[in-house]
Formats: sequence, C-alpha cells, structure tokens
Amino acid sequence: MHCAATDSNYPRLQKVIYPNGREVYYRYAESISSALNRPDAIGPSDANVATYAYLGAGTVVRLSYPEVTNTLSLDYDPNGNSLYEGFDRFGRVVDHKWATGGSLSSADAAKRDSPRAADRPADCP
Repeated sequence: MHCAATDSNYPRLQKVIYPNGREVYYRYAESISSALNRPDAIGPSDANVATYAYLGAGTVVRLSYPEVTNTLSLDYDPNGNSLYEGFDRFGRVVDHKWATGGSLSSADAAKRDSPRAADRPADCP
C-alpha cells in the first residue's frame, strides 16, 4: 500500500494506492475542513464512497454512504435543528441511528443510557 500525502499548502493524505492498483482519494472541501485536514469525502476518482459533516474541529455528526442502495447514513442531528440529540451534554454518543433512503426510519439503532447514581454498586460512594 502506498500513501500519497503531498499538497502545495498542507501535508495531508491525498490518496491511498493498494497493491492491486486500486486508488482511494481523500477529498477536502475549500472550507475550514481543508485547513483542519478533515476529509469531506472518500472514494475512487469518479465517486464518493463516504461523505462527512463535522461539528467543531473533529466530531463527525453526519456520515453518509451514497454508494449503498438507498444511501446508508448516520446522523446525530436528524431534525436539522442543531440540537444534536445523538449526544449527551458531555459530547458522548447516546443515540446511534443508521437510516436508509434519507428517511428518519432507523435501519439499525443503538441507544446508551447514562449510568445513574441508583445503578451504582453499594460499595461505591
């Protein structure tokens, strides 16, 4: 595997070449993502296999696989109201929903409840 990591302005990963000759490109939008070296999309030269949207410097809040039938996506802000219901107040993932076809119907979901004081063992203060 060979990795090309040269750019005129930023030393960052541009593409990966696998032993069978397959090339996977890392695309950076002309925005703050470019300056932070965050890829907005990954895929071969003619398509995007994965696309990303971020909150802050590095928290992925939207991940989409457009090549999958009906587009498989993970969205921590499914209502678009910037409340990010998928995270708790400390930034931990509490609601992990994968959806297909752009609908809010869940393809696969995992929900994590925060531990409460009542759930602690008796010897724990």
